[in-house]
Order: sequence, then C-alpha cells, then structure tokens
Amino acid sequence: MRVFLAGDGSSDKVLQFPCQWLFRELGQPTDVLFLPEPSRPQPLRNRLEEALKGEPDLLLVHRDAEKELWRVRKAEIEAAVESITAAQGRTVAIVPVRMTEAWFLIDEPALRRAAGNPNGKNPLQMPAIQSLEGLVDPKEVLYLNFRLASGLRGRQLSSLRPSQCVHRLAELIGDFSPLRRLPAFQEFETDLQRFLAR
Repeated sequence: MRVFLAGDGSSDKVLQFPCQWLFRELGQPTDVLFLPEPSRPQPLRNRLEEALKGEPDLLLVHRDAEKELWRVRKAEIEAAVESITAAQGRTVAIVPVRMTEAWFLIDEPALRRAAGNPNGKNPLQMPAIQSLEGLVDPKEVLYLNFRLASGLRGRQLSSLRPSQCVHRLAELIGDFSPLRRLPAFQEFETDLQRFLAR
C-alpha cells in the first residue's frame, strides 16, 4: 500500500514510527511516507487536496488535540474529508492528546539512549501511561526528561537539542503497545482496522 502521513508540521514526522509499528501488528507491514509541510500555512482542506495528488491508498491525517477534546479535532478532519470526494474512504485521523510528544513518554530506557546517556542514573519524571492524556504540556515533560537523562550541566546542557532527541527516541522505541491503553490511540487503531478490513 501507498500510505501517506500528513502532519501539522515537520516535527510530526516522528509519528511514522508508531504508525508503522501498528501496521506490522495488524499484519500489514507498510512504509509510511511523511509529507513535507507546505511552504506556508494552509487550511486543512487544501493540505488534504495536495496530499491526494500523490494518489495514496491511505492518507493518515494528523492533528494534535491541544486544548480541544480529541473528538472535536477528529470531527474537523472528518468534515474536511467529507468535502473532498477523492478523500472519502481512504483517510484515517490521528489525534494524540494533547500533542504528539505524549506518545513518546512510554519507554524510559529508549529515552535515556536518545539523550546520549543510556547508563545514566538520574531519576526521571516519567508519567504513568494512564496519565499521559491528562498532561497539560507533554512536550515540556518530554524535553525535561531528556535534560535529566542526559546528565549534562551548564554549557554542555545548553548544547542538548531535545527536538533531535525526539526523532532518535522515535527510532529507538521498538514496542508502542503501551499506547493501546490510551483512548485516542485505541480510536486510531480501530479506524485503521476498519480501513484494512475494507
């Protein structure tokens, strides 16, 4: 299958990894192609139309829930899809709560490796899986844990690039099954199963 992932920005490329993991789990190993973000901001409908020019079999459409309920964000995606005939029947929404970074707070050893200090002993502030969707700012929590895990101080700490660590972390996590305890990921998996069944 040709599967494209349309994100809100370049940092959403990391979602390729849990998506590809889930495809394998569902018996359909598939590469997920991340679409580069447009050169200037565009309405969601325009981004979908542009993505569909590549004729994917499936278009994964990502929006962070942020301060909205994830069902509201999903409804926004579905409304855009309904307005485009070519999109109907071949799109699945991905709406992490509250943002993408929450889905990568699931593997402490991988996080320590991504921070460049796999044998570090500094205690981290890893939230419980069931509390991930209640975090006000998952990005800040993830970045804080990278700083703690690195063991760096002073100038060395200021040279740490958490945004790069996130991409490394996404590559290092081999098992995204803890996400199956999150309602938003459960919804994504159910929708993907429905698509594959069709």
